[in-house]
Amino acid sequence: MLWGKNILFILLLVAIISCKPSANKFTGSWIGTAETTPFPELILMHCDTGLSVKMYYTGIELQPTSQFSFENTKIRFALDQPNFKGSFEGTLDGDTIKGLLSNEKGAFPCNFVKIIPEGPETVSEFEGFYQLGDQHILQLTPFALDFSLSPLSITDFKTGKKRIAFPKGDNLYIAGNRMLSPFPTDFSLSCIKAENDVLKIKLKEGNNTLEGERLAHLDKVVFLTTQNKEVTIKASLHLPATTGKSPLVVVVHGAGNQSRDNYNLQDFVALLPYYGIATLIYDKRGCGESTGDQQQANFNDLAEDLEAIITEAAKNPEIDASKIGLVGIDQAGYIMPLIANKNNQIQFVVGISTTALSMQEQELNACAMRMKSDGFQKDDIEAALTYQKKMFAYLDKKIDSVTFQQASDQMLSKPWKDYVTSFEKKEWIAWWRKNYNFNPQEALSKLTVPTFMLYGGKDPLTNPENNLAVLKDLLKGEQHKSKVYPEANHFMYIAGDRGDFQLTEIEGYPEGMFNEINEWIGEKFGLL
Repeated sequence: MLWGKNILFILLLVAIISCKPSANKFTGSWIGTAETTPFPELILMHCDTGLSVKMYYTGIELQPTSQFSFENTKIRFALDQPNFKGSFEGTLDGDTIKGLLSNEKGAFPCNFVKIIPEGPETVSEFEGFYQLGDQHILQLTPFALDFSLSPLSITDFKTGKKRIAFPKGDNLYIAGNRMLSPFPTDFSLSCIKAENDVLKIKLKEGNNTLEGERLAHLDKVVFLTTQNKEVTIKASLHLPATTGKSPLVVVVHGAGNQSRDNYNLQDFVALLPYYGIATLIYDKRGCGESTGDQQQANFNDLAEDLEAIITEAAKNPEIDASKIGLVGIDQAGYIMPLIANKNNQIQFVVGISTTALSMQEQELNACAMRMKSDGFQKDDIEAALTYQKKMFAYLDKKIDSVTFQQASDQMLSKPWKDYVTSFEKKEWIAWWRKNYNFNPQEALSKLTVPTFMLYGGKDPLTNPENNLAVLKDLLKGEQHKSKVYPEANHFMYIAGDRGDFQLTEIEGYPEGMFNEINEWIGEKFGLL
């Protein structure tokens, strides 16, 4: 999944040709976005003694084009390759090029802004958290886009905006209206090196200007190791810069390969140490430095891994073992109730896009929702669901392997084959065999600790309405809270159809969401 993952930056050098004298107006580097389908394409263009263009998401490598021209304020280039045929035509307007990128699918707006590339060494100087006002903190981190271009990734924990800001020179960075879409400019950020070595920033958004200083870096990390039977679990305990014992929030992973370097809840726990709360992030079994095989594990195994590392963390003299909370996403909703019911140190559960449905029901719902979101028609969706039900029947020994093999062979010729599991994927069939009958509802019904369940109204995997209806029957009492953010998706991003992973579509998170979560956690720990 996206988030702790780097974007796949493959691609294409399209044109290296001598520039004519009239090309001087275009000399330099330009970054832009073409609003192509099925998702926008990020493009880098550079002109000095030649013209080069990179398209970061196309996934193919094109040979140099033989056609391009500059005419006063006009720029044109053509791409005539087996895997990509198209052309661009634009007009220079100050430090912006506005135009259209055309191919066989149509003509798409494509606009560039002029930048002055910075390397990672320069950008890394400004990494850190900056406070602009009460409950208004920004995080700046380098974003490795290219060997010569490392823009700044900016997360605004108050407004929810998550953007990549590109360098304009003199420590000035500009960000567009989506994460990797630099045009039109949404805000600018100036990084200021003060005489006393305190770093400051100035954020300009419309007619508003905010200033702030970098917060102290919290680098107090304790590395933990523990055993669950034959499996070794590695984790990192991040401690706040406070005296005495601190409450602890444990990050619980969702589906897939999740480790300390790659997990989907980074932004959700990033600020907690600044509020005096420690955080624990571990490598899921078979991921990072932890041993074992996650595909041979069931949810009870994963819960035991989590229990083991919580027990180890609770031994730290700087942790208040009576105040531990869980924050998890996706399939963490299957694991957290198992732990919370048996460990009286757990004080609350926060679920991000977690499901209260059985494994089979959730998978059928998710398959239908994913396919509908990707434009499949009713007949294809019903055919895919019929196949999934045959897989469950096979796992339940209601049909034999020959029948399922035949269904799988027929499925491989269908356009929806990537949305289901084939008979040949033995490792995934083995995983399903261990987990297909799992149902979290008994464990959820026994929860006595407070819960905060958050959902996105545009989640293509987890239906908020269905899950909240189940939770309403299972979780009784005023200590349980839920909220749906209408414009958010599975990862709580506000984004387009593919915004769970496509960075050119992501705008950020719902405004005020992080403050609401942090205040709820602080209240449960008795800090407010």
